[in-house]
Amino acid sequence: MKSDFLDFGRVAVRSIFLSCAFCLLCAVFCLCGCRKNPPKEKILISVIVEEDSAGSGSDVHEVIAGLAKNFAENCKDADISFSVKKTDADSLRKSLQKTDENADADLVFCGADTLASADSDAISSIILCKSEKAFLCYDKDLFRKCGLDEFIAEDAENGGKSGVQRWTLAEWQKILVTLAKELPENVYPFGFGSGDSFCNPMIFALIESRGCSVFDADGKVDLSDQKALDALEWLKISCDQGFFPPDADELTFGQCLALCRENRVAIGPCAGKGDYGLVEYPSADGNDSVTPVKSLVCVLRGNSAFCSDFAEFASDSLRASDKSENISVTETEFARNLRVSRSSLYRIASDLLTGFRTPAQSAATISESI
Repeated sequence: MKSDFLDFGRVAVRSIFLSCAFCLLCAVFCLCGCRKNPPKEKILISVIVEEDSAGSGSDVHEVIAGLAKNFAENCKDADISFSVKKTDADSLRKSLQKTDENADADLVFCGADTLASADSDAISSIILCKSEKAFLCYDKDLFRKCGLDEFIAEDAENGGKSGVQRWTLAEWQKILVTLAKELPENVYPFGFGSGDSFCNPMIFALIESRGCSVFDADGKVDLSDQKALDALEWLKISCDQGFFPPDADELTFGQCLALCRENRVAIGPCAGKGDYGLVEYPSADGNDSVTPVKSLVCVLRGNSAFCSDFAEFASDSLRASDKSENISVTETEFARNLRVSRSSLYRIASDLLTGFRTPAQSAATISESI
């Protein structure tokens, strides 16, 4: 009887032990299994792309959307989905003014000039994605009607690389004088204005085009050189001679673009309808280009590491594409360009065009304020 009781006890203990061991093994298996194949974290990254962003080379919205899809498909560490939308510069600038907590997007792709016009302390992390030359466009049809056929490049051989024209300062002067004389009413030689900060790169390029050194060895702006004074005087004389549209001192960059698209200027920052060619900004001998640089940047606002990873991925991809159009820009050069774009240069130029400031006064004020 006692032996049977002991046998029963041994069986019961063994059963309990086996049950506990089985449960423990199940728990270990479940835990190990979860660690080996954890469920992927779902992440939504919101991206805003500026319409007609500088430095795109194509429809930048479609390019970024394609890169986002590629990045998400190849990401093994998370289940990522992207919301990529485009908006105009004004809406984007308002978005950039917001703090990170109230940001409309984790990533913003925009032109450096739009970034500069936002001038927000909330913008701290900027990635330079791509830079390329900002050429001017000239209307070949208007040139032909005004007897300026000799300055039209019909192919790449005549116009240099990619058919882009280069004219000397003397040639520019002859072209502008002829256009001012021969163009029909309400059509103007050069679509130039100084109505807002978006005009700053164009203003600065025209000052540099006269052969002056703008930045000194310490990176400060110094326009005390006679060539700089000549450049500012040339802007004033050009305005007085009707090379620019009326009220150029109030003409915003957007309005300059509109005049180009309406075929109301012979030379401007974009093309209208018809037959157009590309030309670099003028230089003394037609060889040393001072054409400004337009840059596409990414403003990183999301805290997720995946936002940073995608921003770098997009930047590397954009730099690797269209190598013939890309140009190398150092951080120092980019910082200087951004400083110029954020400056009050356009206001000073506006005062120059109206005669409120002399070239010498304008040069001194520019040197002090940038």
